[in-house]
Amino acid sequence: MVYKALLVGVNYYMQKDDVLLSPLNNIELMRDFLISYAHFKEKDIIFLSDTSFYKNATFFSITSELKGM
Repeated sequence: MVYKALLVGVNYYMQKDDVLLSPLNNIELMRDFLISYAHFKEKDIIFLSDTSFYKNATFFSITSELKGM
């Protein structure tokens, strides 16, 4: 059985004033955990974020990735 993961790290919640502390660190730590302990393959982990490091995390991109899984 192949497991897949969608990790979403969004810095801003609803308003630009509501900044979360470290969502990118959180999804990268979760990736490391999934690879090391849950035996996921890196190609089966999808990242979305509101930064330029990963694909853009919007409602449509999240639902599209979930449907594609």
